[in-house]
Amino acid sequence: ETKRHETTSLACHPGYAATALQHKGPAMEGSKLKGAIMTVGNTILAQGPEMGALPTLRALCDPGAKNGEYYGPRGLFEMVGYPVKVGSTKAAQDREAQRRLWDESEKLTGVRFDALA
Repeated sequence: ETKRHETTSLACHPGYAATALQHKGPAMEGSKLKGAIMTVGNTILAQGPEMGALPTLRALCDPGAKNGEYYGPRGLFEMVGYPVKVGSTKAAQDREAQRRLWDESEKLTGVRFDALA
């Protein structure tokens, strides 16, 4: 007997959340200038990490969330604000690119999900 599980697939992004992540690239490059720019950006433009976590929490906990929805901050350029349903890019809707990503992911991980394909 095969058990079926109901699965909902959602996506989200944090917007611009002030975390240590913005400093990793400049630190790896040894660029103090880029590090300073990231510090200014985090101070002036970014929201706190708690707000950046909210789109993930909404996707996880919202009982009204539907399969395929995408959540991000509602503010200017989706950088800051409380989470709302947002649109995805045309590239993200490319079925052939999705298939290639799926196939490559299975190849690299060695895990197959035939029942989902």
